[in-house]
Amino acid sequence: QKFPALHELEAMVGEQERTVRPEERENPEVTRKIRGAYHDWATSLRRISAAQDVLLPAIGEVQLLQIGELAIIGISGEPFFEIGRQIARSSRFRYNWPLGYCNAYSGYLPPAAAYSKGGYEVNDSYRYIDTWQIAPSSSARVVAAARYLLAAFCQSARKKNVRR
Repeated sequence: QKFPALHELEAMVGEQERTVRPEERENPEVTRKIRGAYHDWATSLRRISAAQDVLLPAIGEVQLLQIGELAIIGISGEPFFEIGRQIARSSRFRYNWPLGYCNAYSGYLPPAAAYSKGGYEVNDSYRYIDTWQIAPSSSARVVAAARYLLAAFCQSARKKNVRR
């Protein structure tokens, strides 16, 4: 997503209380952890805004592993169910297991439609892993990469079978 101006960042830091459920506000440990995470996140973004540090890209690696008729599609981060379903539906393999948390954790991977609905995964979670919010187009790029791998792998497998 577009990086915020400094005044927008400061307003976001002030919103930390809204991410705590009412029943958790009574727990000082939860409040302390959330404030600490927000402080670390804001400090990091202030440094980036002041050109004292750089914003690193979120890496979203996609891998494919075949075991017989099973395709295991490894995705970094935590994809929403819909992302895995989109990948599996485009596969020619009999069985498909789209898996998150492979190689790296780049945060939640929501579909573009989730951004208009908001919620913790879209609006808040990235602050706890010290990154900036990924763009709504990110999930489509991950799905496209997985589809590319699945198609290329099927083509390669067909060529090998023709030669036998």
